[in-house]
Amino acid sequence: MDIHAIRLENLRRLMRDLFDNKQATLAGAAGIAPGYVSFLFTGRKRLGEALAREIERRLDLAPYSLDQESGPAVAVQEHKEAYRVSRRRTRRLIARLSEAEAKDYLDEADIAALEAVLARLINKARAEACLRRAGV
Repeated sequence: MDIHAIRLENLRRLMRDLFDNKQATLAGAAGIAPGYVSFLFTGRKRLGEALAREIERRLDLAPYSLDQESGPAVAVQEHKEAYRVSRRRTRRLIARLSEAEAKDYLDEADIAALEAVLARLINKARAEACLRRAGV
């Protein structure tokens, strides 16, 4: 299998396992136009080096994990510890955020940044759920 086929198969796995097999959801999380994702899966476009690295970055996968025949789930598992933050620290952050919101310190830019962080966390949670289902 050539590198483009490996990347495409790994992207299919990610779409199936993390994004309920929905191209539009994958596209949104990866920062790709939905039509371009369709072109990738129909063979009209190839998943090149630069795009593969960008997808890995946006989905918080290890670099070059889309190039591995073992698939990106292995890379997610290996780097899953990087996603963990102690519960105590998380609670402190949430309390401070709540205080800032109560004092009207948050503006639209802050809220947009928080929404982006939450979207990343949701993608990570989906990845972990997928790994649990796979028994990894």
